[in-house]
Amino acid sequence: MDVGHDFLNAPWQILFDLVFPDRAQMLCELCQCEESHNFHHFIPRTLHSNKWFRKRYTREQMREGIEVCKSCHQAIHDLVPDEKKLGRYHNTLEKLLAHPEIGKYVQWKRERACKQV
Repeated sequence: MDVGHDFLNAPWQILFDLVFPDRAQMLCELCQCEESHNFHHFIPRTLHSNKWFRKRYTREQMREGIEVCKSCHQAIHDLVPDEKKLGRYHNTLEKLLAHPEIGKYVQWKRERACKQV
C-alpha cells in the first residue's frame, strides 16, 4: 500500500493498521464483540512515578494492560474513578472482571451489544 503524501489525510483506522499491523482488527479483551482501539494500563500511567507503585512493581509490570474498545475503557474508568484503587486492587484482567459492576457491565455487553454487531 503506497500511502505517499496522503498519509496524514488517511482515516485513523488505516493509520492504526499501518502502525500496528499485529493489533489491527483485534477484539476487545473484555467484551469480545467490538474492535479494540484503546490500551488500558492495569496500573494507570499517572501512577507510574508514584513511590508506592514503584516499590511494588517493575517497569514491565506497570506497562501491562489489555486492548479494549472505547466503551469498555470508558466503563472501567467510570465504574472505578479512583486511579489508585484501580491500580492497587484491579490490576489484572481477572481482578477487573471480579469487580461487581465491571463484571455486570461486561456480561450485559456480551449478551446485548454483541448480538447487534
